[in-house]
Amino acid sequence: MKKAFNKLVRDNIPEIIKSTGGKPFTRTAEEKEMSGLLKEKILEEAEEFLKAKDKDRELAELIDILEAVNAYIKLSNLSVDDLEVIRKRKLKEHGGFKKRVVLERVE
Repeated sequence: MKKAFNKLVRDNIPEIIKSTGGKPFTRTAEEKEMSGLLKEKILEEAEEFLKAKDKDRELAELIDILEAVNAYIKLSNLSVDDLEVIRKRKLKEHGGFKKRVVLERVE
């Protein structure tokens, strides 16, 4: 059965597909399209995280999100340290989520 994807996948996915009898058709993404492909991948994995039915599936999707975010960081010539500086500044200015505040409305 043919199924079209046209999406970024992890490096070993074509070999996994072959090992199960499938015939993957792939191409190498152009460098200029990687930013958009990674953004799409982050969104895809976030949607899968929201649909997860158990903790194991949630964890697997979070790992996929982190892998895509790490690839985007590297592509953007940033480092985790760069992000940590920004994260800490935002935490100081806006807080975190420890207090479990839910904004219901603003009048």
